[in-house]
Amino acid sequence: MELKEILNQIPEYKEFMTISELDASSKKLAEKFNYVDLKEIGKSREGRTIYCLKIGEGKKNALLFGFPHPNEPIGSMSLEFLSCFLAENPDFTKNSGYTWYLIKAIDIDGAILNEGWFKGEFNPLKYAKNYYRPATYQQVEWTFPVKYKKFSFNSPLPETRALMELLNLIKPKFMYSLHNSSFGGVYFLISYEIGNLHTDLVDFVTRENLPLHLGEPELSSMIKYHDGFFQSAGIQEIYDSLEVEGVENPQQVLKTGTSSFDYLKKIVGKESFSFGCEIPYFYDKRIADCSLTDLNRKNLRIESLEYIKDIY
Repeated sequence: MELKEILNQIPEYKEFMTISELDASSKKLAEKFNYVDLKEIGKSREGRTIYCLKIGEGKKNALLFGFPHPNEPIGSMSLEFLSCFLAENPDFTKNSGYTWYLIKAIDIDGAILNEGWFKGEFNPLKYAKNYYRPATYQQVEWTFPVKYKKFSFNSPLPETRALMELLNLIKPKFMYSLHNSSFGGVYFLISYEIGNLHTDLVDFVTRENLPLHLGEPELSSMIKYHDGFFQSAGIQEIYDSLEVEGVENPQQVLKTGTSSFDYLKKIVGKESFSFGCEIPYFYDKRIADCSLTDLNRKNLRIESLEYIKDIY
């Protein structure tokens, strides 16, 4: 089945689903199809059950999880559709060769704190007034245990431990942490270059009438493969960046663990492929304009940092 044909089946979602709605949908799917299992993989910090759908019986395993950060619900809607599609198209699921593990929400406690902007008209003010995102050391995506040079972290959150146990159990060939950003252009985080991935995905972003991120990566030490494509990173890249910038003891600055990408790499090495994509809520198509302006970027950046300091 062609990708476009599948995309045309996605509903025109106007709102985001709450955690209770996502859970109810998963339970209903598991009750309807005998080849769909709903597993409890752990508990959140506040004692809520973390659910994972298992669909198919392929020899290879794929793990996709939404809400890696609690203000990022776009992926949960992607997985809501994908779970239904895989269940309703068993031939496609079988031909994929994968057993699919889908976690619609991994940070459920944080997601619930954002639900004030999930329903009704979506705009920047409503988003800002109901926004919640924890410090990095309280993020599921960035509290995987790691040792690197003089740095050590071994305080995974309960949600992170649930992911760790699942990763160690299924050792997925493919893992997708479904992120989205607040502003900017679309960009991708990948384990390594593969096939025509750049061309195919840039074409896809263009067809969806979205802008591509044309700037540098989040970290200076990250490898840039192509405009909008960067190598997925762990705490090692952050540590090295701090060293390059002249920080004498990076281990005293870092308060967090490593990423899911890095943790999976430690388990299976190059036997798996990790994928991430940042989709913005708000964007201006002028960010694709690379012509020079009368303004100096360095001065603008300094000005923006002063503005942020004033807000804090």
